[in-house]
Amino acid sequence: MRTLKRGDEVITAGGIIGEVVSIKETVKDGSTTPTMEDRITIKSAESRLVVERSRITRIIPRAGSTPTAP
Repeated sequence: MRTLKRGDEVITAGGIIGEVVSIKETVKDGSTTPTMEDRITIKSAESRLVVERSRITRIIPRAGSTPTAP
């Protein structure tokens, strides 16, 4: 999940499928490493949702790529 980027299609723990629109990283102790508490905005149909990075369970692979798990 640390490689998550804008445009990735993901599935949340609640079963929602959406595309990553933006990532708001949480800074802890001056570190620039992504944390599982980062806020990820996803677009699903006509809705936008904000979820924690830790609630994303899977990145849906694009054609010709390998699946990514948390």
